[in-house]
Amino acid sequence: MKIDIYFYTGTGNSLWTARMLARDLGGAAILPITGVRSGTIARRAEAVGIIFPVHIWGVPHRVIDFVTTLANDPSAYYFAVAVNAGQVAATLLQLETLMKAGGGHLSSGFSIVMPSNYIPW
Repeated sequence: MKIDIYFYTGTGNSLWTARMLARDLGGAAILPITGVRSGTIARRAEAVGIIFPVHIWGVPHRVIDFVTTLANDPSAYYFAVAVNAGQVAATLLQLETLMKAGGGHLSSGFSIVMPSNYIPW
């Protein structure tokens, strides 16, 4: 099965997660969300992963923009990994709602806890 993993990272935690997941899945393609230009993003694989950090208990704005341009195909398997410091909150539910609004679906969502880099805490 061909798998594309899109990632958004600031500190590198989500990139590390994407690399480890791609390795464990047998060489999935890793694609930066920041490299995606405007316009509809066509699905290239049977499974599409989205890996991102939780920002203020939600989906980062850049990931929201990405999801709204994703060509949601009901036959594809979409999964997400929310990288967080122990507070994923309703982030994956927010992502599912965004995908449903675009005619897609989130097949599964996962949470990976990493060290916190939230300075005020």
